[in-house]
Amino acid sequence: FFVIAPAAIYFISFLPWFVRTPGGLTIRKVVDASISMYNYHSDPGRGMDHPFYSPWYQWPLIYKPMWFYSGKVMGGTASIITFGNPAVWWGGLLGLLVTAGTLLYHRLQGRELAAPNEGANIWPAMLLISYLAQYLPWVLVPRGTYIYHYFPAVPFIVLCAVYVLNMVHNKDRRLGTGVTVGYVALAAALFIAFFPYASGLRTDTG
Repeated sequence: FFVIAPAAIYFISFLPWFVRTPGGLTIRKVVDASISMYNYHSDPGRGMDHPFYSPWYQWPLIYKPMWFYSGKVMGGTASIITFGNPAVWWGGLLGLLVTAGTLLYHRLQGRELAAPNEGANIWPAMLLISYLAQYLPWVLVPRGTYIYHYFPAVPFIVLCAVYVLNMVHNKDRRLGTGVTVGYVALAAALFIAFFPYASGLRTDTG
């Protein structure tokens, strides 16, 4: 499940690139493309002079967004900037820390990983492993990196936030519901507020 399925998905993902080339999609082409990508990412210092270069430890804090476009459009201005919704990214980071703390607490208590509702359930470990599998490899990349490299890890901080909200809900149903509704409302409000900057929507400067 963790080897054959990902390998098959990875191989098939090259289909749009090689399906119309002589010989079609082959293992050899995928291996060569992978080696080429590895060589690109292992070139020390490549891209670190870019104004929006952002090392891996800045991504969770949205320290330096990536600015793709800015221009005047029909009497207004438009921008496309890549950054995270603060409620989602900062709230998810808090959820990640609480999830890690929960796992550590259970291990110190000597609880074994088990099915949900049977002692220390397996979800904290699975969420942390999934998050770190997407995030930690970038720590070792010597070339310049950017905030969008963090995107594959974001779904797992969202799930960590959901896990923590569920814990609150299980302890106090009314409190949990209130916190969840408030959190989702805040995330939605920030999405609406920042949408013009993320989508290139024309904004009146008058």
